[in-house]
Amino acid sequence: MPDRALRGLACVAMCNSIRPSACSVVVATLMLRPGCFARVSVMAERGATQHPLPTPCLPHCMARQSRLCAPGSPHLVQLVAAAGARPLAQDDQRTRFLAWMSEALDACPTRLHAYSLLHDGVWLLLTPDEPRGLSGFVQTLARRTSRAQGAVAATPAPARQAIWAGRFRSAVIEPAAWALPAMVWVDDAARRAGLVATGQVWPWSSQSVHCGLGTGGGPAPALQLPAAYWALGNTPFAREAAYGQLLLAGLHAQRVRELEQALRRGTALGDAHFLQQLTQRSGRQLQPAPRGRPSKA
Repeated sequence: MPDRALRGLACVAMCNSIRPSACSVVVATLMLRPGCFARVSVMAERGATQHPLPTPCLPHCMARQSRLCAPGSPHLVQLVAAAGARPLAQDDQRTRFLAWMSEALDACPTRLHAYSLLHDGVWLLLTPDEPRGLSGFVQTLARRTSRAQGAVAATPAPARQAIWAGRFRSAVIEPAAWALPAMVWVDDAARRAGLVATGQVWPWSSQSVHCGLGTGGGPAPALQLPAAYWALGNTPFAREAAYGQLLLAGLHAQRVRELEQALRRGTALGDAHFLQQLTQRSGRQLQPAPRGRPSKA
């Protein structure tokens, strides 16, 4: 930032924070931090005090990174409710949400593999066929839920409280190695949340379809199973039985950590070859850089 701009910001900060009687000699220093706050250090005869000042007029230090989307690859998605909100706590709310999922699949170029509707969130495994498929599908569901909740509460739009906690989380998944673990993790979300016991089926998930137990608690949206699921057996019974065993066994703790980390960071999960290909397609560095200084030529 130019020195002239720094001096100007320092003067503004000083005018808003310094008490005329506090000192006789003042030295102001402006330090910009990632949180975009200005901090003025006042050196006085009576001691040194610091006045942290929020500066809303300053632009954000870093622009929000665009969402990583790889059409044709599975994406693990988590839509989380805002603190204290339970937009899908009732059976009729979840039934309506399932109907919206079917309509959104018809409107958005997306294939759905697995889902779980919890009281305070939604888990999805899907493959967008176009870049707009991922955000279009999830945002359609979030907006329709928000409008329905507002209509029930009869609250004017400006006064409504948000029911979703900001942006949804997503991570690109390597189909061969991670599609099945991601499906198991999605179908097992209700057990992790304490809604059902181990071995029980949560009817508002794709677990019933994957295990050959019917459509569950409502009109299930059309599922397109990934190749990794078809490879579990030669007959529907064999595939359903094998998948049921995967659910009972659960995921290794290391795999869970990797899935959680990929979702939290909004990156990709797969082997080195998959990540390298995705890096070339997206232009984003998806593998950790080697430690230390680069070797000299």
